[in-house]
Amino acid sequence: MRFPDVSTIKITTANVNEFLSHGKLSRHELSGKEPINKVLVLRGEGLDKARIKKMLAEMGFNVRIVVGNRHHADLVAVMGIRRKRLHLRLFLSVDKKEWVITAHTDWSWINLNLFKPIRSHLMKGMGDYQTGTLMAHRLFKLFFQKKLGYAGTT
Repeated sequence: MRFPDVSTIKITTANVNEFLSHGKLSRHELSGKEPINKVLVLRGEGLDKARIKKMLAEMGFNVRIVVGNRHHADLVAVMGIRRKRLHLRLFLSVDKKEWVITAHTDWSWINLNLFKPIRSHLMKGMGDYQTGTLMAHRLFKLFFQKKLGYAGTT
């Protein structure tokens, strides 16, 4: 399987109001349970689930998630960042031409201060979506500029 040419892939931010009617996305992420203002939108040719998973793995994300709630997402990915983690939920658009991504940071389970991870995982709206979206956007930009991971490899 050939990885898509990253020069054809674009990542942008969008207001959540543009996606309120998106079936899977509106069931949890945009239902008002989470404090989301912006989402990322990934557009490009040949971005099927297998290629997205490969791209995320090359960026350093764990795409084989065993524990956790998918919240109706088509794909989830997690990256550990010190005591926190960056968590992505990806939703394929209805027309299958773009992926809508929500991103948040929260406390990692691998943390000696158990109060913070328990609080951030059991209570709704505890993830930091603003920081998560900014971090994920920057990571995708670096990846597409071939400054992160192995962009464009087979």
